[in-house]
Amino acid sequence: MGEPRPMTNYCTNLMEVEGSTADLAAFRAACIHDNGHLDFEAIIPMPGILRGTDLEARDWRVANWGTDYLMDFTIREETGTRLVAEFATPWSPADQIYHEIARRFPTLAITVSAIEEGNEFSYRFSSRAGEVKEEEPGLTTEFMEHVEGAPREVSDFYLVPAELKAEPTTQFRYWPAKRRVRRALRGYPVYKPPHEGIAMLMPDVHARANFKHFVSQRTVRTEALRRFLSQFGVSLEFSEVTKSLLDAWLASYGAFLYVREKGSSYHSRLPAWEGARLGLNVIHDLAVFLGDFAIQESPGLHWEMYTDVPAGLQTQDDTFQNPVIAGFPNNPRSRFDPLTDIHKICNALRHRTYMWQRPMFRMSPQSLYTHFVSKTLSRIYLQARGDEAGANRVMIDQ
Repeated sequence: MGEPRPMTNYCTNLMEVEGSTADLAAFRAACIHDNGHLDFEAIIPMPGILRGTDLEARDWRVANWGTDYLMDFTIREETGTRLVAEFATPWSPADQIYHEIARRFPTLAITVSAIEEGNEFSYRFSSRAGEVKEEEPGLTTEFMEHVEGAPREVSDFYLVPAELKAEPTTQFRYWPAKRRVRRALRGYPVYKPPHEGIAMLMPDVHARANFKHFVSQRTVRTEALRRFLSQFGVSLEFSEVTKSLLDAWLASYGAFLYVREKGSSYHSRLPAWEGARLGLNVIHDLAVFLGDFAIQESPGLHWEMYTDVPAGLQTQDDTFQNPVIAGFPNNPRSRFDPLTDIHKICNALRHRTYMWQRPMFRMSPQSLYTHFVSKTLSRIYLQARGDEAGANRVMIDQ
């Protein structure tokens, strides 16, 4: 198989245009299409020879517009002298389009503010009296609320105690594995940090107390995991044998550690990881072992509480103030988040076991389903040595 096509990250753009009634009308006539959308083609036409092509046309648009296309164009406010519109563009703002509008309409006051949360990107373009300025103002709460036109609110997904949801019927061939996991989970110790709730919303002092507890309990949690896995013939050591054993064990049994919920007790620990949620303790402890394994192979790595998040994203990023692995010398902002990664693969594996429901959550590459531990540790090992190309190749199915 070739390299998977990456999911598109969209940039939210807020355009504010002000000027005289005549100047704004001229802008509308030249740049706003009959269907009410900003028309990139009318602003910077693409050469006719490229029409009907795919890759070449896209490359031209990115080079000459700054992005490939726009979508979801909505006018928020419109008067005779002011127009405010919001739209999305893939990956980056249409900066070349904004420069051309400013060149053609120097008497208009133009501001474009844009955010792309996935890559923590902010952008502001302004043109006043022929003077153009570009900057990256930072993802502050104020800037993001200005672009989005509304206060940033925390989702109820994190605020209310999670509720178990009925599971779709499991395919017959998975029944023995499901029963075996449930039997083995009886009596598994529950992980309880000092402070309940979602880490990203905690006061710093509470988050740091939880992190200190996490670090101090690693040995205890790993020992609980070792006893649990011994029931399946899996020895827990920092060895290549253990990588292979965990690959196979996770592929066979990881699906039945995951719980289907409205909300997420995995993030909030509300309710506690007891009863039907006992498997979440194993997910947590597998993540602890995976992180410690990465440190064993690359001693420059270490656990830290993740705080390197722009202010405007802190109440939306459920990794904020949680334990992660840091210390990658060639990329100081890079982090490995085994607590999230293990949870995701168990979620993906669980979706594969449903009898009458197609998987709604998938992982890529496909080989992660059967070699999650070995591929993940290989990727982190290479990243810790600055070999980003090699780390990327690990995550491609050949």
